[in-house]
Amino acid sequence: MATSPRDEALANHINQLWTDQLDSSSMKAYQIMHGLLSEDPNKPNTFTVVDESNNEFFRSRQTEIVYKEYMKIPESIVP
Repeated sequence: MATSPRDEALANHINQLWTDQLDSSSMKAYQIMHGLLSEDPNKPNTFTVVDESNNEFFRSRQTEIVYKEYMKIPESIVP
């Protein structure tokens, strides 16, 4: 996601490298719609990626996948 001029420049650079070295490459503009911020564990934060016509491309998970027991502790920082 290009969120700054530097991010956008890097995305354009990568796109050009792929275009030069692969069959094709393209970039698509999108917006991210954040859900209301919530600290309630029963109402987790989410975000959705949509295009200019409001077509949904991605919706974040409601909860993270728990791979290890320590990840269940809300105060832990998961790597």
